[in-house]
Amino acid sequence: MNVFLRRERERQIVDITKWFLTVVILYREIYGKYKDGTLKFEDVQKLVDDKGQSILYNLKEACHSIFRQNAMSANSNLDKGKLFDLAISSFFHEVMKVREDCYQLEFYSPCHMELEKNHAKTDYEKDFFNRIKKLTVRVEERLPKEFEEIDALLGDILNQFKALLPEHYNNGLLVRFMIENKHLVNQVFGLKGLKEFFQLMYRGGSVEAYSIAAKSYFESGFYDKAATTIEKIQRLKKDDKEIEFLYYFYTGVRDYYYAENYRRSLEYLITAASLGKTINFKEEDLQRIRDICDKVRLAMSKTEGQETVASK
Repeated sequence: MNVFLRRERERQIVDITKWFLTVVILYREIYGKYKDGTLKFEDVQKLVDDKGQSILYNLKEACHSIFRQNAMSANSNLDKGKLFDLAISSFFHEVMKVREDCYQLEFYSPCHMELEKNHAKTDYEKDFFNRIKKLTVRVEERLPKEFEEIDALLGDILNQFKALLPEHYNNGLLVRFMIENKHLVNQVFGLKGLKEFFQLMYRGGSVEAYSIAAKSYFESGFYDKAATTIEKIQRLKKDDKEIEFLYYFYTGVRDYYYAENYRRSLEYLITAASLGKTINFKEEDLQRIRDICDKVRLAMSKTEGQETVASK
């Protein structure tokens, strides 16, 4: 898979994660309103519609796009995706049933009652409205069972999602999204949801996850976020030479580009280069540090030259 396709797939996984978490939260709100008797059709409409403009529709289509096209593969990773795709499709159609039932109860039923009150005079008309009443009763009886089935299905889907996400452990965009949207993850999976996910995804747990996020930020040019993220775990893993190397590397680059603190930037980068040699870090990263050091020295010489001229 080339770089472009890999990055596009990574973005699709992030979209699926974002939409899935939002769908779960919206559904739980709908279910809560149903139980306390305040559910309206417009509440369900926010989650799913028949025009392809809802968040659940987007989630279903995204799952089809990334998982269903590879459904015939024997790859175990794709099998988990295929299962998740089928579950989301089932969830979509079950929620659509609830949507239609809510519409019938909220709009058709009152209309029929009003018509019956004013126009049911002939035997045919009376039979027709009796038939409509029976349909309405069946809908009212069907809704509790539909919600019960959807709730059980959602429990299965949540477990499938937990099994699916670790297959994408090397997706830096995904880890970044989860960190930035910790509140969504924890709202769906509990107060320790994010921490538990990282324990499932990485042997090193949260420390490894934050390290991957920091590297992804750095490669995307978000040097301030890369430095801030690596700094959080550097405090916890002071004895980890790789984390220490990344801390001095990313902080040095940030100080150069954002703070224009050239002297401290150079000190940090020189320290990073020294550490990189002791842990046999990639030569390309060490060369990158040397190149940035040259830029920092040039910036320092220009700044010091301007200060000298200004002082005369």
